[in-house]
Amino acid sequence: MATDVRVLAAIGALVLVALALCPNAGFYTLPGMIAMLLAAALVIGTCLGRDRTVAAAPSAETLALCLPAVAGGAYLLWAALRQKGLFVLELEIGLGLVGVLAGVAVGVARVRAANLVQSALIGAGVFLTGTTALLPQLRYGMPWQPDLNYIMLAALLACTVAMYALWLSFLAQPQAGARWRGWCVRWGLMLLVGGTIRVLAVVGSPDPVIDVHTWLENAPRFLLQGQNPYPARYPSPYGTEHAHRMHIYDAPAEHIGAGGYAPGAILTALPAVVLGFDVRYINVAADVLAAVCILLVGMRCGARETGLLASGLYLCLPRAAYMTEQSWYEPQLAAALGLFALWMPRRRWAAGLALGALFGLKQYVALMVPALWQICRRHWRVFVGAAAVGAAIYLPFVLWDPPAFWW
Repeated sequence: MATDVRVLAAIGALVLVALALCPNAGFYTLPGMIAMLLAAALVIGTCLGRDRTVAAAPSAETLALCLPAVAGGAYLLWAALRQKGLFVLELEIGLGLVGVLAGVAVGVARVRAANLVQSALIGAGVFLTGTTALLPQLRYGMPWQPDLNYIMLAALLACTVAMYALWLSFLAQPQAGARWRGWCVRWGLMLLVGGTIRVLAVVGSPDPVIDVHTWLENAPRFLLQGQNPYPARYPSPYGTEHAHRMHIYDAPAEHIGAGGYAPGAILTALPAVVLGFDVRYINVAADVLAAVCILLVGMRCGARETGLLASGLYLCLPRAAYMTEQSWYEPQLAAALGLFALWMPRRRWAAGLALGALFGLKQYVALMVPALWQICRRHWRVFVGAAAVGAAIYLPFVLWDPPAFWW
């Protein structure tokens, strides 16, 4: 029962954070990042805690992880609601209706013999998917081709409705039991729909006006030409005619810098640049991989139903299409964490590589180090190896031109 309470706390933290981030309030702020990282650390720690072969944090440490995550989610929710213009009356009514339906879903699932955790996951899926239908999914799109733009938006809405229907279908069978194959079919459809939503975000917005996309497209090219990507100057996407058509009126700038992005993202973008496809498809593949890892971790820990529902929940986060369009590569962090959780402790060398890749993708992963160390403390060589991999990613760029890398 104690483990179920921890899982419920993790689910609640993630739902609070996801709701708070729906209007994009605080997404790229320090409180938003800390809340998401703590919630993610709690979920990974809880999943591994169900596996007796892995060291699990004691209850006090789990509580210490849980409370800041919930507090961070509550803070972001408060920050979102107090912003003028973010929630019009229609949206408030819509969110209220979605919340009521989610509550009914939890009650129905519980009455039909689902356990507390699975009932909460089903309700969370109904809530988050319903919230997605109320929110705009693309910031830029293709305003110069309105007909195609409407087709893409209609396709995104159709996928959202399909995902909502899949979550409601769990109410007819809220426990897998002997019908595990039927659950797997639902999950396969969720994976297909979730992947399609992310692909449509790339296809429907081929040229987003955002510096991270410019950097991810050009930094690997500089590296392939033997140039250091960090002192290089990148063409600014702002202040251009294209940006003006997108209703972005930032002051013109001829060039922009590297922006402090970590070098791991350059390496993961190399295949896309070499093969000539949009770097955002790397993020799409990473999101799908992360969802698969969540399912496999649940199965390995003897909680296949919980793993399947948690994987489906990850696939229907409300701002998934928006994040994909904006080129934010947090899905790569999710994939690295998922592989680490899947391979730890049976394939320690692989777990160390995955954790090292995580260290090389974002500087703020340092906030997760205490939680990750708790997971690795019985297998400290995995953590040391991961630190070595992370250092191998950073050091060549640091030594190449230290001032350019740091400033």
